[in-house]
Amino acid sequence: MTGMTGYTYGPAEIAAIICILTVMLSVRRITDVIPSMLGCLFRWKEAFNLEYSVRLSRNRNITFIVLTVPACLLAARFRLYDPDFMSEMTPPLRLLVTCGVFIGYLLTRRLSGTVFRPKTMDRNAYNAARMLFLTFFSLMSMVCIITAGALSFTDTDDTVIRQVSLYITGGFYLLFIFRKCQIFSHYCSLFSTILYLCTLEILPTGLLVASAMFL
Repeated sequence: MTGMTGYTYGPAEIAAIICILTVMLSVRRITDVIPSMLGCLFRWKEAFNLEYSVRLSRNRNITFIVLTVPACLLAARFRLYDPDFMSEMTPPLRLLVTCGVFIGYLLTRRLSGTVFRPKTMDRNAYNAARMLFLTFFSLMSMVCIITAGALSFTDTDDTVIRQVSLYITGGFYLLFIFRKCQIFSHYCSLFSTILYLCTLEILPTGLLVASAMFL
């Protein structure tokens, strides 16, 4: 695609432009749900308030969808997911593979949630715990994108931006596991909580990390 100035836009640039436009169109929905999403960082019961509200849960889902591609762009640009087989890939192919891996991760989570769903746990509680991933992923993506953008403007080395983004991702993930553990422990025994967390969260994430380390 060639712009009016004669500059040729690559797939990454086109995807970035589309993402910016999509975020601009969704900004009212995003700002509407952000307070409730932030509340989930501090109180596990806020996850229930978010799920019980049709408007908020819908806007949270839209926020997650809108931020998925920008998160993949960030991961591809700064090599947050960097297995050996991707080392020689061109940027467009790296972006495509990164999106494919993320879709595979989501499908693995969905499969685990279907196969290992707690049979005796309250359905509403399970849905609140399951959908909590969308909330934390959305918040993590926003923080990583804003941080990476700010650091890029200060000419910070890509390696530093990569490390900072990984630390942010790790911090959000640990807090997410803790909040989900609080929800499960309120309805299940400690042993069942640990077992469910291992099958529903640790297993999919472990497969993702293992693929980055050994492929």
